[in-house]
Amino acid sequence: MYAFNKLPPNQFALLAAFLGVLLNFALNSEEKAALGNFIISIGQTMLTARPRNRIRLPSGRKRTRGGPAFSRCPR
Repeated sequence: MYAFNKLPPNQFALLAAFLGVLLNFALNSEEKAALGNFIISIGQTMLTARPRNRIRLPSGRKRTRGGPAFSRCPR
């Protein structure tokens, strides 16, 4: 995973496109659909779990009404 974090955005997109084209030639229609749905499911799970990790405060700190967990966006 460390290697993915080091890639610049353009190279990351190019790698994804290359793998997509490579798999396009290697798989039949049903396999493409199954693999694509599986990859999308993994991505949705990761994106759903990520915001939950951002709300957690370090142990020992309690949430208070004016604290960061309850702060409102400026209007």
